[in-house]
Amino acid sequence: MTDRIVALVDMDCFYCQVEERLNPKLKGKPTVVVQYNPWKGGGIIAVNYEARAQGVKRGMRGEKAKQLCPDLVLCSVPMIREKADLARYRDAGREVIDVMCKFSECVQRASIDEAYLDLTSVVDNRLNEFQNGVPPDKIPNTFVVGYTSESSNDEALRSEGTGSWLKDLYFSGLDDVDAKKLAVGAVVVEEMRREVLKVTGFKCSAGIAHNKILAKLAAGIHKPNRQTVLPQASVAQLYSTLPVYKIRSLGGKLGRELEDIHGVKMMADLMKFSQSELTKMCDERMGTWLYQIARGYDNEPVQARLISKSIACCKNFPGRMSLSKGKEVEHWLNKLTEELLERLLEDETMNQRKAKHMVFSIRLQEGGRGKEVGSSKSVPLLGYNHEKIVNSARMCLKKFCTQEPSTSVWSPTITFLGLSAGKFVDTSNKLMQLFGAMKKNRPSSEAAEDTANQNTEPGDTCVNESQGPKSKYFENVAGVDEGHSPVDRIAASKVGAETNLRPNATATLKDETMNHSSLDESTGPSFFEKMLLNSVPSNGKRIKLNIIPDL
Repeated sequence: MTDRIVALVDMDCFYCQVEERLNPKLKGKPTVVVQYNPWKGGGIIAVNYEARAQGVKRGMRGEKAKQLCPDLVLCSVPMIREKADLARYRDAGREVIDVMCKFSECVQRASIDEAYLDLTSVVDNRLNEFQNGVPPDKIPNTFVVGYTSESSNDEALRSEGTGSWLKDLYFSGLDDVDAKKLAVGAVVVEEMRREVLKVTGFKCSAGIAHNKILAKLAAGIHKPNRQTVLPQASVAQLYSTLPVYKIRSLGGKLGRELEDIHGVKMMADLMKFSQSELTKMCDERMGTWLYQIARGYDNEPVQARLISKSIACCKNFPGRMSLSKGKEVEHWLNKLTEELLERLLEDETMNQRKAKHMVFSIRLQEGGRGKEVGSSKSVPLLGYNHEKIVNSARMCLKKFCTQEPSTSVWSPTITFLGLSAGKFVDTSNKLMQLFGAMKKNRPSSEAAEDTANQNTEPGDTCVNESQGPKSKYFENVAGVDEGHSPVDRIAASKVGAETNLRPNATATLKDETMNHSSLDESTGPSFFEKMLLNSVPSNGKRIKLNIIPDL
């Protein structure tokens, strides 16, 4: 379980860095990125480190942040179709991914600003290069958990701690090959981060460990523009002060139950339970996973995926902005459909695939102030046609209107609308595949005659059926790999990515266009279903979710 080398790369204050690259005069100045809502200066969704030093935090309103830091520069997210346009940030993220792919064949894009890399084969190929040890100057920005303070970025302490770790690895008589691989992995990540900076101008931090969960934890310990190695021998030390909710899948209902019912506050507290006891607390699969992750083990693979599993867009309408008229609902259905179609057509051109499934999601204001009900509906996506998509959404919406829909009144009012497309099928070489299949079914004499006339070899037009659209479709909808860590469905709350929020925390980017959902999994709630489950209105009451069965 410790033979893999996994890295998680996290771009530092990425939205701010993108704005700074567009306007170099911003570098070194306290800067934030705010969403387009003009109320009280807009909501802050990204804060650079100069602004953080002045007490500015994500989620603040721009006006309050200005009071804390009068020199603060507010950059607004671009708008298109009356909502946030994240294209510049997505495009910048693709630039970074392109660089990462030069260093590993297995890169999994987790969000706009995060990616996992499996470096195992790369490290194995370079082990001989460092038979006599990894020189400290090869990893000049690397911290090691267990050898340096987790709360300090002091360079002298970092250098001393990393040097001690390297001596223990290569000159203590111990032959810990897996730990040595971590050191070589740190070299590779240092090289990659330098290349990202050189090519894109963006700085990033990283975590290097033996699995995705530990790499994610390590990446956040020393920032910005630094990287952290988490050896397996140091996991217990880290867990002694690590709250349970910091672990992915334990940030929601399950994590709260472990703490409230079983007294598990820190990850180290899980060590006192046997596997059978944990299985009784949850179920066999979750109990087994808890037992393993409590010891720092996890088998979830890094999946080579550079493109999103689904494409989605949404819009929140809080408070007085809620939709109460039919013409308002119609207006936003058209706006969201325009955006979804634009991105789907761009995706089809870039990635030679087409979505076949859509999820429509809605949140309604019911009864007293703050009481909301969320629902979602899955429908086939019959084509990239504006009117067909709007009609499908309109038919779903009618089920929620308590009176005959009209342009003047809509009840109950709508506080959220979302459209998401997924279950992609491969469309590359579709004509060639069709021609090959037709020729295969023709008499051999006719096929041979065509081949001779085209002056080509039979193999030139032969199509491997296993690569056709049908098999690709089943590959996309196969569901979760058995090696994956189980998901606490109530806790799966990140917008577009793999992160953990404190219990009851809410995402700050209200209208961020999502890049991932579980649309293409055969079981479990969709992305929007998870998000609706985790949305917390102003009154603090969790939203009730009704899943409408497919017709």
